[in-house]
Amino acid sequence: MEDAARVRFDTLKERFEKTRDSIAKLNEAYFTVALRLNPDESEAKAVKTAMVALAQMVVDPNRDEVAYGKHKVAFVDAANTLLKAEWVSVRDGEKTYKSARKVAFVAVVLLFAAAVGAVLFGRVKSAKKQAEPAQNVSVVNYAGPQTASGAVRTTPSDVSGMAKLTTRKRDEPSAGRPSVAAQKDIHRSAAKVDQR
Repeated sequence: MEDAARVRFDTLKERFEKTRDSIAKLNEAYFTVALRLNPDESEAKAVKTAMVALAQMVVDPNRDEVAYGKHKVAFVDAANTLLKAEWVSVRDGEKTYKSARKVAFVAVVLLFAAAVGAVLFGRVKSAKKQAEPAQNVSVVNYAGPQTASGAVRTTPSDVSGMAKLTTRKRDEPSAGRPSVAAQKDIHRSAAKVDQR
């Protein structure tokens, strides 16, 4: 393409004939790059401006070689800046991707914290249930008459009444069987009756 400026011609038709291939390649390269640029980015604007200036210098038969060299350097620098910005964007991700990644990270952390909290809260709740069984149970206590020393005086009729001792939940009907503690009390009372 550099040869397009050096081609000598006598008429515009001869110039067109001699530079047609070079200008076609230049136009193809220009549009291939220009269509891939984002017109809103400053780096892309700088590349496009440098490319246009360079293209004008290439076809100018009276070009200054020093200025042409400066335009080539300016184009390469603008292209390097654009490529670096695109590489950083690919490496780190675009703004939308970065935002989505941050939101996803926060959501995962919150879900993990909620799961840990649910497990710990469930353990605390079950530990409270195990530590306070008396709140859910009401005991029907029939001890019979007591002596002055506090011992229970029982008779055979009292022992049969003690069989009615049960432990049950407030909302459930009694199953008709005494609780383990009530059974122990019945056995102790029966043993005292047998000793008399």
